Amino acid sequence: MEYRGYDSAGIAMHVENDVAHLRALGKVALLEEK
Repeated sequence: MEYRGYDSAGIAMHVENDVAHLRALGKVALLEEK
């Protein structure tokens, strides 16, 4: 992955009839902790 100066990481996935998302400020490692 290339650093572009963003200070957050997130993921979204389709769950049943909705979209679930998770976002964390900081590095990807902080998203993994959630």
